[in-house]
Amino acid sequence: MKILFCNDSYPGIFGTMPARLASDPANSVMFLSFHQRREESPSGVIHARLNLARTREHLSPNRDAFVFEWEKMFSLGRQALQTFIHIRDTGFVPDIIFVSFFDGPALFLRHAFPHAFVVSLFRGFRRSSEADDARFEAVMDMQKMTVVQSDLYFVRSEGQKMDFPSSLQSLIHIWPPYVNTEFFSPQPRRLSAFFSDASDDGELVTVHMKVGGDASKAMMRLVFGLLTHRPHCRVALTFGSDAYRDRWRQAYSVLPEEISRRIFPAGGLDNAAYRTLLCSSTIHVFPEYTIPPLQEMLESMSCGTLLMMPSSDADDEFFHDGKTMLVLPKEGGRQMEAISRVLDHREEFDDIRRNAREKIVERCSEQVAVTGQMAFVMEEYRKVRN
Repeated sequence: MKILFCNDSYPGIFGTMPARLASDPANSVMFLSFHQRREESPSGVIHARLNLARTREHLSPNRDAFVFEWEKMFSLGRQALQTFIHIRDTGFVPDIIFVSFFDGPALFLRHAFPHAFVVSLFRGFRRSSEADDARFEAVMDMQKMTVVQSDLYFVRSEGQKMDFPSSLQSLIHIWPPYVNTEFFSPQPRRLSAFFSDASDDGELVTVHMKVGGDASKAMMRLVFGLLTHRPHCRVALTFGSDAYRDRWRQAYSVLPEEISRRIFPAGGLDNAAYRTLLCSSTIHVFPEYTIPPLQEMLESMSCGTLLMMPSSDADDEFFHDGKTMLVLPKEGGRQMEAISRVLDHREEFDDIRRNAREKIVERCSEQVAVTGQMAFVMEEYRKVRN
């Protein structure tokens, strides 16, 4: 059997599933991702890059916001189609496709692989302001189309399922997020792995930076404020874009050495180093609420790292202020105060860290969930093919 996985990063939401399927000599497994992998793929998994121009400069910024989002998604779908056709023409015609692209790359997937059994996963979209409404509407229209063209369609929670029309809800299944909770588990803090002059027990704030926007500018001010007012504090930055990481490097390269040496741009880490970073972080801040990097958030919680993010949906099963995470205030000054309070009184938040770890082990343990999920997909595949 030939199996194709498609996701922004490897392995992302799919966890150990590609490796498990590749361990069967009867299977041929390919993983197509937008971001470069951090380490070698497991034996038997062929890795390929999906080159997409996700910048919007070539689009029409003055168009209606809804139309603008659809232009972007259509562009990504057209670009991805060329890669799908190339894979098909080289002889890799998948029997099953697992795909988790929310913003358009899978739009024309059926044009290249009309007979494949398509399993789609929607990781979700959160609105933090009215400015997100047009994008939400466009993304949800895209997902309605995806439901129709998929053999199996999954969301991660009942709350997300309710965003779809009632006529489609019977076609939608729940795929809870997975975390390798045995690997992503609390470990001794090792700041010296990233800052040679740091005490392993020192202050480390990790911040996830997404591409551009006012929120990113505000985070830049917050990061520089922390480094200026807390001379023993260090900051690690994780990124959703390599190009954005390079722009950040340029931005802080002109700062005084006393400040710039306390910034670590976390990119290209293998899984062991990535886990060390999460376990060494006093706080992991996720400043943007729209399309949050869920896997990184849950892996942080599994490592016992305190998560801080904007206010979450009322029905979210993972994020509860004061119980499994802390809400990040909207105002820059209050953000600094909230982070500083945690840094000054770390031990007061140990219960939240423990609760978060217990929640992830209970609800997201990959060791338990993947086997059942794979069995369900394969049974549905056999029903269609028989």
